[in-house]
Amino acid sequence: HNARVFANLPLKIAFDGELVLRGEGVISYSEFQRINEELGEGEAYKNPRNLCSGTVRQLNSEIAAKRNVQFFAFTLVSAEGKELSDSKTENMQWLASLGFTVVESKVVTGDTILDAVEYFREHIESNDIASDGLVLTFDSISYSQSLGRTAKFPKDSIAFKWADEMAETTLREIEWNTSRTGLMNPIAVFDPVELEGSTVSRASVHNVSILEELALGIGDTIKVYKANMIIPQIAENLTRSASAEIPAHCFVCGGETEVRSLRDGKALYCTNPSCQAQRVQTLSHFVSRDAMNMEGLSEETLKKFLEKGFINQYPDLFRLEEHKDAILEMDGFGEKSYTNLIASVEKAKDVYLANFIYALGINHVGLRNAKLLCKAFDNDLEKIKAAETEELAAIEGFGEIIAHSI
Repeated sequence: HNARVFANLPLKIAFDGELVLRGEGVISYSEFQRINEELGEGEAYKNPRNLCSGTVRQLNSEIAAKRNVQFFAFTLVSAEGKELSDSKTENMQWLASLGFTVVESKVVTGDTILDAVEYFREHIESNDIASDGLVLTFDSISYSQSLGRTAKFPKDSIAFKWADEMAETTLREIEWNTSRTGLMNPIAVFDPVELEGSTVSRASVHNVSILEELALGIGDTIKVYKANMIIPQIAENLTRSASAEIPAHCFVCGGETEVRSLRDGKALYCTNPSCQAQRVQTLSHFVSRDAMNMEGLSEETLKKFLEKGFINQYPDLFRLEEHKDAILEMDGFGEKSYTNLIASVEKAKDVYLANFIYALGINHVGLRNAKLLCKAFDNDLEKIKAAETEELAAIEGFGEIIAHSI
């Protein structure tokens, strides 16, 4: 339903019959910047990819229409009744003649490939569209098919990722952020460096195992990069002092911490179920776009509401009118913003079941698994509540861990 409102996708084409093509929805850097400037503090998206992903999943096409998603075709799969060219290039040119925007490409030989790669590399920073690499493929479809494929990939193509830009810096601090599940994530804070056109001073270390593998310590000389040109990461620790301490208490509530062994390594947890950080993160997840989609409740606003005792658990969000006078006296709130907030809360009372289940923040149940769960039980909440662990584990893509969590 959202493809209809993509900015450059033709709604009618000069072709009758089933046409199948593959491509990708993209939001440009300039559009990404415009959208983030319109959003309130704490609501801005981290990168164009996340914004585009959220946009194409929007239930409301009006929202998607305002975000100018562009569609780039990169493969013609089939065209009913038309004899396709054996040349991938010619087929893409035909798609372009129908009005589709096709991905930029160059025909190369063994002698010209390096020049073509250099051409694309030079244009990365000036392109308004993000790219993380190139694909090299044979032009002939019949020859490509004759090569066969591995279990995962066709043998006619090679994907190249752009090399990550590295920078050397000094580690100054390790912060520990407590999540809604009690998981405490280590964040490396270092002297600011320029990477891929922006200033970076923080990177997630993910868990205790990675902290120990990198042998991190305050004052260490580290190398950092942006994974896929987006997410700051530590590549290497050159001094490896291993002096970083695992905190014995949560920095938010003072509760005791414990290290737990998980499938993907050791992780640190706050053991206090009443930890405010966990409540803020839990409520923040509940009101997020893919969950209950309550606009006007940023993390900072939720913190203030918690501190003032307006909210503690999910149902309290639906009783904010009881605190109208106190909310209107708060900084940043006027009659209009209060009215908009209450309207958003009212609207959230009518929600798809999958989004509601996702909002509850059940471990291992993202939006995709919530949809699979609802489909398996005919979108009937009572059936889901009555389901046995064995029934849940039998859902395709689930298993004992997800079933137990639900």
